[in-house]
Amino acid sequence: MKKDKKDKKDKKNKTIVRVIKRESPFVQIDKIPINDERLSWKAKGLLVYLISKPDDWTIIISDLVNKAKDGRDSVYAGLKELEQTGYLSRVRERDSNGKFLPMEYRIYETPQITEIEPLPDFPDTDFPDRVNPTLLIMILIKIIYLIMILIMMMNYY
Repeated sequence: MKKDKKDKKDKKNKTIVRVIKRESPFVQIDKIPINDERLSWKAKGLLVYLISKPDDWTIIISDLVNKAKDGRDSVYAGLKELEQTGYLSRVRERDSNGKFLPMEYRIYETPQITEIEPLPDFPDTDFPDRVNPTLLIMILIKIIYLIMILIMMMNYY
């Protein structure tokens, strides 16, 4: 009877649960991305997950979306963040017929300095950004109002 109570007590006090040893259950990565303050926790976790995969593993976005609670947009945002900071690059090559092959993602443990290309959702435009049009209209209205007051004053005298 005493033994049963002791076993129950021991089970309740255990805070570390050990797993059965497997072949190479560990991942060793560089500390640079973990300490990179430019990365969000989401991007760091995604990067560690991707680095933990075998070198010949193919990144499929829909698979990443299905592996966690984060939604599609969250996964895309994490990948975009990794790309902007140099931990991920996307390469799309063509076959011999000129057709595009599937997108290839390359993951780096340390950030790579790459030429930043414009992102499709923020394309470069031919025209520079305009000044705030609302502010210009307000200034123009005030100028017209002052001119009208001056004209009225000139007519009065």
